[in-house]
Amino acid sequence: MALQGKKLINDPDDVVTEFIEGLVETYPGLQYLDGFPQIKVVIRADVVRGANDKVAVISGGGAGHEPAHAGFVGPGMLTAAVSGDVFASPPVDSILAAIRAVTGPMGCLLIVKVPCKVGALNVLARLCHLNYLILGIEHCLYLYQVYILLLLSPPCVSAYTHRH
Repeated sequence: MALQGKKLINDPDDVVTEFIEGLVETYPGLQYLDGFPQIKVVIRADVVRGANDKVAVISGGGAGHEPAHAGFVGPGMLTAAVSGDVFASPPVDSILAAIRAVTGPMGCLLIVKVPCKVGALNVLARLCHLNYLILGIEHCLYLYQVYILLLLSPPCVSAYTHRH
């Protein structure tokens, strides 16, 4: 007889939304952006739109390993975390909303992770997704200084540097 795994979720379609709601209710230093649940962004509650006097640090990714990114939002850590659906990159609109919400005159650092162990086609799709994001950022560059840190996982780096 095979054992069935149990999960502590109510509805698989609502798992990301319910996680963010629970996190914000538990930690008063966090809030989610207007547009939630379509825009799944957790930000520091003490950061005032446009008045942040430090470089904002934004990261995120697909949900499924909570509290993956939103768990790192707080003083001295991330200013905002952008979540996609389970195992899916966040939509460009959500990333742009996070940039607009927490970036002040000092600009922001956007940390983009590209795990290459998932296969070349997935990496290509993520880089195309990043290209759409950059095009969206270009439209608001007059307001924001945005720096993008692209983190490639070791298998990806070795795949490109050790060709046979």
